[in-house]
Amino acid sequence: MENKIIDLNILPKDGRVTTSSIQNLSKKLIENNIVGYMMPQLPQPINNDSQLTLLETLSHQNPNVKLYQVITGVSENKLTEIATFSSRISAIFIQSNTDLQLLKVVFQYAQMLNLPIICKIYSGDEVVFESENSFKLGIVGRDRLTERIETDKIIEMAKYFKVPVLFQGVTDIEAIQKINQAKENGVDIFIELSIHHLIYNDEVYFDFNSFMKIDPPFQTENNRKRLLDFIQADKIDMLTSLHREISASEKSGSFQESQFGMEGLNNLPKLYDEVLIKPSISSKTELKKMTSINQKIFLKLLKN
Repeated sequence: MENKIIDLNILPKDGRVTTSSIQNLSKKLIENNIVGYMMPQLPQPINNDSQLTLLETLSHQNPNVKLYQVITGVSENKLTEIATFSSRISAIFIQSNTDLQLLKVVFQYAQMLNLPIICKIYSGDEVVFESENSFKLGIVGRDRLTERIETDKIIEMAKYFKVPVLFQGVTDIEAIQKINQAKENGVDIFIELSIHHLIYNDEVYFDFNSFMKIDPPFQTENNRKRLLDFIQADKIDMLTSLHREISASEKSGSFQESQFGMEGLNNLPKLYDEVLIKPSISSKTELKKMTSINQKIFLKLLKN
């Protein structure tokens, strides 16, 4: 029996929620054996009734794949009326660089409403990480300290408020180690990696191909191998396609100015098999945990 995938980090084409974009996305999801998904990082934050209703209506048109609703906790430095929508959502989304006091309030709401939090860890806006290769490219890279500091902050929030948190956008080796240490100490947190970051390294940027531009950027080859080591050591909880289909018009122009995003829904089950199962980096049982079981546990659909 094929593994039924749940992916908690997907976007429709160009990040736009329309009838056609959701229908096209649903078709790709079904083709790739994805039965459930979430769109926490939409460019237009989901924070009101009309947006939630639109998504509910569109998702009901595609009953073969389940959309788990998520609301953005803070947008434009204002708190969303989280409690109003608590019965309609599965999680709250925040970015780690949100104002500290607002972050605390979001965690308080999550604690009160018994909802998990998805947090995109902010690591910067630069298109590559700082490394020898960024120097060769002549591009100022993201420093690695930001990701580690932001990760520490959210770990402490999760620990203090006792709220389950899914970390998205973390690829720094030391930051991942911090998350795993906190997990060993009993903090209820999960970490997600994309299949892209297990395949590519930052040498792909040498030809300035904007279609390979992704957030977070790719790591060095040595660190890419370390990410695979984390998979093999059962230190990664979830995998994502990190599907971001971007129109050619949004990818045109300079490498620096083009939009972040890569397509991830192209023979995804086969890709998982080729990258993880055949090289014996992961077993089928562990792959199932990373692609569906841990997602269900995080969303409180299964008990740990």
